[in-house]
Amino acid sequence: MSDIRVDITTVEGNVRALNTMFDQLESGVQGINAVQGLQTATTWTDIPSCQQFAATYARGLAALQERIDHTWHTIRQQAEALHEAAAALATTDEATRHDLATMQTSLDALLARAERGPAPITPTTTGPMRAV
Repeated sequence: MSDIRVDITTVEGNVRALNTMFDQLESGVQGINAVQGLQTATTWTDIPSCQQFAATYARGLAALQERIDHTWHTIRQQAEALHEAAAALATTDEATRHDLATMQTSLDALLARAERGPAPITPTTTGPMRAV
């Protein structure tokens, strides 16, 4: 029979790293949503060059949103994989059961946050804008 051991510090470090990445991503999502929410019909004038810029800007924001969604999904997948691995190891190694359970609780909280997905974009009217 093989002896399987877990370096709990490495696993804990991975959980902390995932949580840090997720916190940074959530912060970025809030900022992007704020910017996207300001992109309304009243934000840009009818001047063709402004409209062209607004369209290019909107495409850039949409591309950024896609990358954030992909990153969000990747972090969630990694958290799920780590959660599953911790669950499997917890059943085979009684000595690490408590530590893995603590990490699973942390990952459960992360997965619950990730399950909600990024906050929806809500346009906000800022009033009429004028070209400078």
